[in-house]
Amino acid sequence: GFAAAAQTKTQYAVGPALSKVTTVTLTGKILRVTTHGAAWQREVEKAAAIIRTRMSRLLGDGVVAGFEVIVR
Repeated sequence: GFAAAAQTKTQYAVGPALSKVTTVTLTGKILRVTTHGAAWQREVEKAAAIIRTRMSRLLGDGVVAGFEVIVR
């Protein structure tokens, strides 16, 4: 279904390195990237524009309206 496809696409959007250290969820129109530690948070934040662009290409414009990085 859509949720499974979105999960696969969100992992692709963050790229191979970040996909190993993040969990990506799309809740409503908010893309949430959860990672461990400030260093990974900085890397995700640096890649935010690229991630959002990839998500727009994969899921369509307007599907992702917000982006949030969560550190656990």
